[in-house]
Amino acid sequence: MKPWLERQGVGERMVGAFTLSDKSESYFLVDRQPNSPAFTEADRQLFYELLISFPRLHYWLFLERGLVAPAHRPLSPRERQVLNLLMGPMSELEIAQSLALSKGTVHNYIGNIYKNFVVSSRYELIQLWLKPVSAVSYV
Repeated sequence: MKPWLERQGVGERMVGAFTLSDKSESYFLVDRQPNSPAFTEADRQLFYELLISFPRLHYWLFLERGLVAPAHRPLSPRERQVLNLLMGPMSELEIAQSLALSKGTVHNYIGNIYKNFVVSSRYELIQLWLKPVSAVSYV
């Protein structure tokens, strides 16, 4: 594996995993260029601390893709675009204009997103991103 990584411009790699549930894990990679100093124990400890200190980040990464409950299915790329804009202050019309879609099409996407996340409003949807997150972690 090391020769392959070096061809990709990677001299050394740290891999961290964060378990969200029995069905989902989040992985983060930290690479160093070839000929860079090796990772130290202090580097590994800092990586571990960062990995476990932000469980909400891991949850958000899965939630925005529809990969953890309450989502019933993964979101399509277009649904993810609409969702990301829906999290901000834009109106449906502004979202439609920014994506070069009709307001009706965006309204349909929003309805599908709400159904997928089992919510009935933008407020309820945003609350999913604000709820407390607990998870088991390991490196």
